[in-house]
Formats: sequence, C-alpha cells, structure tokens
Amino acid sequence: MADELIGKTLRNTPRYALACRSVGHRSLRELCGEASKAAPRRAVPDHIPTGSFDTRIRDRGYAVVELQGKRHAANYDPRPRFRTSDALLALLQARTAMARLMEAPAEHRQAFLTLPAFPPRGAA
Repeated sequence: MADELIGKTLRNTPRYALACRSVGHRSLRELCGEASKAAPRRAVPDHIPTGSFDTRIRDRGYAVVELQGKRHAANYDPRPRFRTSDALLALLQARTAMARLMEAPAEHRQAFLTLPAFPPRGAA
C-alpha cells in the first residue's frame, strides 16, 4: 500500500513508515475476507472496478486471512509446535500472495490498496 500511495522512492521516510503502520490488523483481515469472495458484501463492491476483485487479489485476500490466523496461533497459543519448514512455507505463501497482487490489473490493485487507508463508511 505504501508503495502505491507514498512511493517506492520514499521508503526511508517517516511518511512511508506511517503508511505502513496505519492499517489495523482487524480491518485488514476484514477487508481481505471480503476481497477473497467472488461477491463481496457491504460497501466494498461500490469501490471495486467490476464489483468483484480480480482472482489474483482474491487469492491474496485469502492468504492474508490464513496467514494472520497462523500468526495468532504462533503468538497466542502455547500448544502448537512449529518447525522451520512451517515458517518457510508461510513465508513462501506470503511472497506468492504479494506476487499475485502485483500481477493483478492496476485498477484492481489500486482499489484494493486504497481501501485500508480509506475504508468505506456504509452507503454513499
């Protein structure tokens, strides 16, 4: 998101850091949950070029929800035991999701990346 809104050339600036840290995990999970659906609910479809995100963005939405669940298990549940291979698999999943996002049409990608910064507030 910060690359799109602030710019890659400003990665070492406080403004870029602010953009990176401004998105809450809950709102990101909710957006990604909606984005992973073929027919998103709520106000999200009004802000998607075709009413539904490109499949590459839907794949990324699904991955974010799944990876956040894994992070919660690792951070807050002392029972599971994780191996290095589990972490490497999660890393591969995250990198693949980012690559898929970057392959999506620019209009869809920009809409998706704008929504966490400017979440819709009900009907327009």
